[in-house]
Amino acid sequence: RRAGRGRRGGGDAPAVPGTRRDGASRISAYEGTADTIKLSPPTRGISAADTRAAQEEILDLIADLTGERS
Repeated sequence: RRAGRGRRGGGDAPAVPGTRRDGASRISAYEGTADTIKLSPPTRGISAADTRAAQEEILDLIADLTGERS
């Protein structure tokens, strides 16, 4: 199975639930294994405001990991 392919690609898409530290740890586990990973917020069944808040959390997590804001 290829991680991150999601439903359309037929594979399992791993989730990164939990605290920011948990997310950073799970993402760091891919270092040296994957050239890129895709992080996307939930979009089904939640409001646009909640999706936007989740996007901001992802951007903050990336900033924590890289030291810069995208």
